[in-house]
Amino acid sequence: MNDRSAQHQAVVQAAVRANIKLLVYTSLLKAPQTSVSVLKEHIHTEAAIRDSRIPYVILRNSWYIENYTDNVQLILSQGAIYGASGDGRIAAASRADLAEAAARVLLEDGHTGKTYELAGSHQFTKAELAGIISNWSHKNIAYQNMPPEQYTATLTGAGLPEPIAQFLVQADLAIAVNELNSDSDDLQFLIGHPAQTVEDVLGEMNA
Repeated sequence: MNDRSAQHQAVVQAAVRANIKLLVYTSLLKAPQTSVSVLKEHIHTEAAIRDSRIPYVILRNSWYIENYTDNVQLILSQGAIYGASGDGRIAAASRADLAEAAARVLLEDGHTGKTYELAGSHQFTKAELAGIISNWSHKNIAYQNMPPEQYTATLTGAGLPEPIAQFLVQADLAIAVNELNSDSDDLQFLIGHPAQTVEDVLGEMNA
């Protein structure tokens, strides 16, 4: 996967030339702490935005709940969730809630210069996620934790390109040390209501 830092820098420079009044950037939860190499571009982009002196808001988005629920049929067919995240917790949030937060900072006053950590309020491990999907589907779904090398081989064996597989493994290793977990209530503050849970997103799929 390519580092997009240069492209992001070009956009920031174009925004300066265009005299943009507000730049809202969607970054990554706890971006300065990320160990995922391809995601360190967010650190560089945040710095470029601050250095540009353009009025800004930085939204550090958590992992999407849909990263898992969009693949629920595959999970059901396999009877398992695979990964290398151990007991690490994930403060995932729904795309709908994160989109609402972005709309709020674009439409409301008082957010300029702020950096928000947009975490979901119901953290879970992958084993707990397997239990949630089991309850929803009435099927027994297990979580199978693997060493990184075995997880990489599983992903590439399923047909994923090597760079994508490496990214997913790095993401799980970051989850294992709680880099994608947070107790921040910034998301709930911005949207003004409780954040959606995995159960909520799965329930919408049944609607």
